[in-house]
Amino acid sequence: MSDVMKSTITLETYLVRSPLYRLHKAAGAHFDECSSAAQVASYGDRSAVSTALIDLSVNHRFGVRGPNALAALAAAGLSVPDKPNQCVNSSSGETVLRLSNTECWVLGAMESGACSADSSAFADCFPVYCQDSHACLLLSGEHLPDIMAKLCGVDLSEHAFPKGAIAQTSVARINAIISHLPDREGTHFVILCDSAAAEYLWGCLLDAMGEFGGQAAGLDYLF
Repeated sequence: MSDVMKSTITLETYLVRSPLYRLHKAAGAHFDECSSAAQVASYGDRSAVSTALIDLSVNHRFGVRGPNALAALAAAGLSVPDKPNQCVNSSSGETVLRLSNTECWVLGAMESGACSADSSAFADCFPVYCQDSHACLLLSGEHLPDIMAKLCGVDLSEHAFPKGAIAQTSVARINAIISHLPDREGTHFVILCDSAAAEYLWGCLLDAMGEFGGQAAGLDYLF
């Protein structure tokens, strides 16, 4: 894992922690430093797990909105989707989510957790503080549409929800943004939800995954 320090760390020494960190700690997860935060590195050996739920809430992300938002992101070297409810990867590893005609969120590179810019770099745009307001979960592996069908009324099968698509919908009766990550091998859904609902949604997703042998995992599942 690039930019991840292989060490035993004390979670409380970090100002940036996931809203789920107490749950991870109680479950025996192992943490490493990633992007100046305490990131879940592993949940033990998950190499044989077909579907994994990974907490990426400490990864850097930011949003901008306003009439100049799209042009400002492009000027900063970030790729911008052609229309709303699409996402694309930039050359530096970030994923850019276009949520409306004038609003985009930028998710840090999955491996490092970092962004090449932040909202302070866009003086002509209105910042969206999605780092603090939202948790970021990654559902990765097999059976993802079947798992999500238990919790969400939107058809997330490949033909209806291809790579690069975004659904702003309800998952387990809470508002969520689901992005089908582009340009990556396999199937990966990023789910953004209100931070206050993160523990609830984490439990709902793990319950829905149980039928398919899915489990919680860390970054070692991906890298």
